[in-house]
Amino acid sequence: MENKDIITEKINRLNNIKQSIQTNKGHSNILLFKEFLRRLSYVYELSKVKNEFGLNFYFTEIKEDHNLFENITNFIDSKYHKKFGNGGYFLIHTFLLWEIFKTKIQSLSNIDEEFLDVYEPLIRIFERGGYITKERNIYNVCALKDFKVNQIYITDMPFLIDFSEENLDEIDFLNKSKGTTKASFTYNVVFQKKVNEFIQKNTLTGWSQFYQNFVEKSFVMDEEEYLKYLKSIRCPFGFIGSVSEIKKYFNKIKKLVPKKTEQNLIQTLAVICSRDFLTKRNLTLNEWLQTTKWIHSNTDEQFSIIDTIELFENANNYIKIKIMQMPIFKIF
Repeated sequence: MENKDIITEKINRLNNIKQSIQTNKGHSNILLFKEFLRRLSYVYELSKVKNEFGLNFYFTEIKEDHNLFENITNFIDSKYHKKFGNGGYFLIHTFLLWEIFKTKIQSLSNIDEEFLDVYEPLIRIFERGGYITKERNIYNVCALKDFKVNQIYITDMPFLIDFSEENLDEIDFLNKSKGTTKASFTYNVVFQKKVNEFIQKNTLTGWSQFYQNFVEKSFVMDEEEYLKYLKSIRCPFGFIGSVSEIKKYFNKIKKLVPKKTEQNLIQTLAVICSRDFLTKRNLTLNEWLQTTKWIHSNTDEQFSIIDTIELFENANNYIKIKIMQMPIFKIF
């Protein structure tokens, strides 16, 4: 199919979306938006464009087509300005520009076509009655979850293939009826197997020693006792904060993570955050719990801490073992 025909088909799909779109708040919308960001991130990495990552990372590559750029903007303003809300409007704008210009960007010429269908998950959100709002560079999907679009979402997950109504409806049904996010996407099934195998091949010994020697004692000792204890064992962990800071973070984390998060894991996360860990990562607590870069600042895991606990069985033990791979534990 020629690019012109593809664009016409996409525009027809946009035109067929009903005006009253804010009807579906299902969890499938979050997963679809994640897939959109992951595809966008993947193409950004392959394109080797020097601009910073974002929805419009390719705009500087198309400056010579200023008139066409302006015509597209005017077309979108006249057709879709109110239909998709403030967040959706900007996303549709970048989507149509992407479809028109992607074949003209030289750095993308060697990328397989399947990787260039970046916005398909996004269109499915709107077609299914979902909606997106925008404030600065933060997009909120169906009043359920915020996403920073200046973060790169690269993982080794396979592409999400099944966008069928049946599959997406099943995800929303499971989430609504069982209060869980156990989606039937292929990569979730694969990752659950990976979690189970990882736990079988690795032990909790490292985490257990750290918990017993440092974490647990911070919750049974007072401020002075704990400080004396750390000094007495010549604690090498300069990142451990005071008892009051640890308990403060414990209370914050408890409110942010899923209910099935084990208390000893919450305590462990609180100790990690109690000093200057978040400051050095330039992250808020909420951002760290939701980023896929929760172990290494320059490497993505497949899921964030929160999503791992929400989506998978044995997630508590998986995270306990994984966090011992963090650079701050190299001395341990």
